[in-house]
Amino acid sequence: MKIYIYLFIVIIITMTSCEKTGYHDLRPISKKNNPHCVIEVTAGTNKIYSYDRESNGFKIERKNGKDIKYEGLAMPFNYGFIPSTAAKFTFDKANPELDVVILGEKVSTSTLLDFKIIGCIQYAHKDSARKDLNENVIHNIIVGLPIDKDIKTIEADNYRDLTRKYRGQRKIIEIYLDDLFSQYNQTFYAWKDEKFASQLLENCKLKNNKNK
Repeated sequence: MKIYIYLFIVIIITMTSCEKTGYHDLRPISKKNNPHCVIEVTAGTNKIYSYDRESNGFKIERKNGKDIKYEGLAMPFNYGFIPSTAAKFTFDKANPELDVVILGEKVSTSTLLDFKIIGCIQYAHKDSARKDLNENVIHNIIVGLPIDKDIKTIEADNYRDLTRKYRGQRKIIEIYLDDLFSQYNQTFYAWKDEKFASQLLENCKLKNNKNK
């Protein structure tokens, strides 16, 4: 009888000592072998939600006791992060994951979404000398299209398609984020193609992710 009690205690201690997992611990690649992301801010809103590791939930960012709202047009795309990644540069040190913009219909906050990489948009500090910029000071945001045809609104296979067929849409993304990131003294730097973006994701994957 004592041996069973001992085993029971060991199991309880093991379970309670295990690291708490959450959205950030999910695999960066889905079971269907697509990159996937967790949506924080949905298209069509001015409220800035962010992921909270402690509660494994999503909270509206607040300042001086009030919800933070972006003063301008509602977000024209879905914004989130790729789990189990760590970007070289991030505004939020508590959430270092690689950011992602998903062009398509609005989806709910906390949605886990498979997507196709079509490029990357970069921002940098306004005071930085362009020749001195490196991966440690450039804010990279992956740009993707949802795999789900029901929420897909753009038909593009790669960055070239986006540039040739949707030049205006690309400019909207660039200007909107330029205005949004101005509060961090960041400005548009460059666009990169899907090959660069795919390699960036590969470089940012956490090597010790236990869910891979």
